[in-house]
Amino acid sequence: MTMQKEYVIGIDLGTTNIVVSYCSLTPKDSDIKLFHIPQLVAAGQIEALPMLPALRYHYDQELTDEAVKLPWGSDDISSQLPNAVIGRFAQDLGNKNPTRLVSSAKSWLGYRGESNAEIHLPEKAPEGTDTCTPLEATSSYLAHIVAAWNHHHPKAPMQQQSVVITVPASFDDIARALTIEAIKRVGFKHFTLLEEPQAACYYWVAEHDTDTLKGHKHLMVCDVGGGTTDFTLIKIGKFSENSSVPELERIAVGDHLMLGGDNMDLTLAVRVLQKLEVEPTQRNMSQLLVQCQRAKEALLSEDAPEEMRIQLQTGGSSLFSGVKETRLTQKEVQQALLDGFFPLVASNSYPKTRKRSLTDLTLPYPADAAISRHIASFLNNEQSALNPEQAETDKQFVVPDVWLLNGGPFLSTQIQSRLQSLVEQWSADSAISWLTNPEPQTAVAKGATLYGRAKEQNQQLIKSAVVRHYFLKAVSEQGDQAICVLPKHSELNTVQQLQQVFTLRKGQKVQFDIAHSLAEQSYNLGETLAWHEGLHQLPGLVTQIEGENEVQVQIESSLDELGVLSVVLKELNSETRHELAFNLRTEQETDFNTLHNNIEKAFEAVNSWFGPAGKKPAKEPLRKTLEKLLGKRESWSGADARFIFDHLMSLASRRRRSETHERTWFNIAGFCLRPGIGFAGDTQRIDSVWSLYSQGIQFVQSAEIWAQWWAFWRRAAAGLSQEQQLVLYTDANHVLTANKRKKGGKVKVTAAIEEKIRLIGSLERLPVDIKKSVLNNISNQLSDKKVNKDMAWCAARIINRTMVYAAQELVLPAEEVTLLIDSALALDWKQNPNLALLAVSGAKRCGDEYAVADQLREAVADKLSGQATLLASLNGEKSALQDKQLWGDELPTGLVL
Repeated sequence: MTMQKEYVIGIDLGTTNIVVSYCSLTPKDSDIKLFHIPQLVAAGQIEALPMLPALRYHYDQELTDEAVKLPWGSDDISSQLPNAVIGRFAQDLGNKNPTRLVSSAKSWLGYRGESNAEIHLPEKAPEGTDTCTPLEATSSYLAHIVAAWNHHHPKAPMQQQSVVITVPASFDDIARALTIEAIKRVGFKHFTLLEEPQAACYYWVAEHDTDTLKGHKHLMVCDVGGGTTDFTLIKIGKFSENSSVPELERIAVGDHLMLGGDNMDLTLAVRVLQKLEVEPTQRNMSQLLVQCQRAKEALLSEDAPEEMRIQLQTGGSSLFSGVKETRLTQKEVQQALLDGFFPLVASNSYPKTRKRSLTDLTLPYPADAAISRHIASFLNNEQSALNPEQAETDKQFVVPDVWLLNGGPFLSTQIQSRLQSLVEQWSADSAISWLTNPEPQTAVAKGATLYGRAKEQNQQLIKSAVVRHYFLKAVSEQGDQAICVLPKHSELNTVQQLQQVFTLRKGQKVQFDIAHSLAEQSYNLGETLAWHEGLHQLPGLVTQIEGENEVQVQIESSLDELGVLSVVLKELNSETRHELAFNLRTEQETDFNTLHNNIEKAFEAVNSWFGPAGKKPAKEPLRKTLEKLLGKRESWSGADARFIFDHLMSLASRRRRSETHERTWFNIAGFCLRPGIGFAGDTQRIDSVWSLYSQGIQFVQSAEIWAQWWAFWRRAAAGLSQEQQLVLYTDANHVLTANKRKKGGKVKVTAAIEEKIRLIGSLERLPVDIKKSVLNNISNQLSDKKVNKDMAWCAARIINRTMVYAAQELVLPAEEVTLLIDSALALDWKQNPNLALLAVSGAKRCGDEYAVADQLREAVADKLSGQATLLASLNGEKSALQDKQLWGDELPTGLVL
């Protein structure tokens, strides 16, 4: 017998804090209430607080069983994840010992850099300390809430109530799938996900006179929480006769931004560290973040003091000798937060892609912390939704006429005023209505409860549709194509069927590459376009079709109200259906039968070498250890190499411990990732490593590490997009002119000059005009004996008649290479063998044609006398040796280019 629901419960599953609200389904008692969550606040001391900090502290011997005892018995999650404290006490313990503190689990759920199952928190846990995945951490927070509720409501277990759990509107399909998995682990079978900005909107509507919305067209919800910022655009419809609330329809959401109040605290903490002239250790940061949060709230309040005192306990022989002190002024905070996060920018601004403002931790924070520019970018991308009647040639910028500001940072009237000034500057003569929630820190949880109650009572809800285009990759003669399988603005729970028929082989795993796009451009079901780098690729969809023969299928897709994508293969002339599931490990599972017999020992060697903090690396170099186990590294298979790389990537934060650690990490990781393409999961691997670029290296004085850094990016270059390659080119191209010697001038010295030159040559996706510029630079100095010999290798890659990995349209026109080959013929190839490679790359046959005149080609052939391999390449024959020379490394076995 199913128990009747008594309550609607809303859970704001925040990055920093978790809030729970509820209401009774009994009409006599329908007020929205906060559930004060019992939690440890000190050893043996329990208190019910309005928020549960989303934190876990993994203790060792410092706490007894009695000190961490809770009023309820241990649940399944707790038994699997023992020796942990959750909530306020965890926060206090973590401030003293941050290496044992798990934080930002929600952000890690949305991190696509590596398999969520392979992320272990805390990142810098001491040796012997238990760790957990972001999924496990999230489940443990929910388990704590469920146990606390059930302890107080034994006759109304939470799993049997109407439960609504909020997620960022910008969470992609994988983050939602992982959140759902965490919820199900706690025992929920019937629940609803609600986007946080919509929850904030429900709360505002319930608490205010909605006549304010009459005569307006669009509501922009700007939700800035502790760890994320969310934008949602809602269309305001007509008021019906039977309702005091207008029809509301969510029509657009923004990208997932890991920016919020926590990042503002971090910015202030970094400023204080600089003023105090102390190291940014985890212990120092933990102390300062708490004080900087208080300073932020006080110094940006309406009646703000001029300054606040900040103290840092640094140790010492007595209490006072170990304390450093400084002050944060109101002007400093305004400059850092108002100008840093909410600068007054033009309406056509877009976020910067290079400057990194938040360098702590390894989560992929946006390169640009200016929320203002992210808002401008979102509105620019949604102009056709804001004004569908606007002609494409009309440049007028349309701004939503109603704004709802939600989240803790907007408690500050100064931040509110700054954002209002910015938007009103954009809106010209249009009037803007500004809305705020009186209790932004609890508004999302209360809004979730209000939504759940409205749903139970069949009341009017905010309409929602699909907000992303979904594409599947298909291979064709024209290159990789993206087929639209679910267009943006499709109705939820409506199945869409492609007319195209696909033939699949039974008896093997089937995997489809899938991506989505927030672009406002209209695409129809089945419409195809070139698969391009602007699509947000998700982990593949996989299934296993049993049998031996081939089968013809059509693809059906839909999106449900939880935001879960369903893609099904339906056999023709049959009712048989095969549901595709996301591969949440972000890569195809490795067939362990293909790995080296000693791969587990190699795994242990890597783990030991990059062990916990304070542990010195082994005396024997890691490469030597791995070669003893696996053979010379040139012989490692692609599967072995990627297996080692994936583990190194999970330990990436540990590379900064010493010069030896950092040099070794980039050397082996780069070799194992080469050439950046060709193996299942390489797209996700490149996504994860690109976040390292903005972090740079730790030991900037080490020329050896700079060499390994640039070699790493050269080895990964084939997997990088044109935009990413342009970033690398911009940062490295100074070496092309550094070799020019001016009379009376000094040669500019730069670290890792050879690797930078070879990197530039490896960037095949650079536009043709840039390649021409590089070639001009090289040709003007090639005859100078003092010029680095790798200049010729760089030129060989640039003028190569067959792209090694890039599109053929990026090959330089034939006329561009003749002059360079002429110059090379006049030089001594024995002194620089790269000149021979240059001449062959530019003069060789491509298809049925030669790039240069017969006379020039014959001159190259004459000078190659005795070099059979290069002569064969000149005549258009495939040469493994030349491939190796052009890549710069032996390619791993098993590569599919």
